[in-house]
Amino acid sequence: MVPVTRIQLGSIVFDPLEQALGRPLSEVLSPVCVTPKTQRTTDTGPRDVYRLSIGAGEGVSIALGELGALGLANEGGLLVITVPSLAATLLLPRLQRILVQEERVPASQGVGEVKRLRCKVSRGDRLALPLGRFGELGVEVV
Repeated sequence: MVPVTRIQLGSIVFDPLEQALGRPLSEVLSPVCVTPKTQRTTDTGPRDVYRLSIGAGEGVSIALGELGALGLANEGGLLVITVPSLAATLLLPRLQRILVQEERVPASQGVGEVKRLRCKVSRGDRLALPLGRFGELGVEVV
């Protein structure tokens, strides 16, 4: 889930996330989306919900420039979460129970340093990883 980032002032609509990515988030995620984007209201405001299906050997990643990248992948049944290195320090305590390996990936080609967190998950596991003002990464293993 990510916060709704569209700002509308009368007939003028601006989406800073879309501007940063160069295209709508729904377009970036479309290869792994299994349903159209939906919206959920939380106590902190409306959130866009993207339901993804990531098969073995597949993944999706969004480059955030010097901040790093956000990504999810399925490597041989392990859930691989790619996040900017600074964000990893916030996520590691929440992943302690399922973390198998932490890998540092240095900055390269205009994308800042990231951490790849390989996690062993089982059917029925649910994770809610807060991403601050970017919403949360909710994962349910089915």
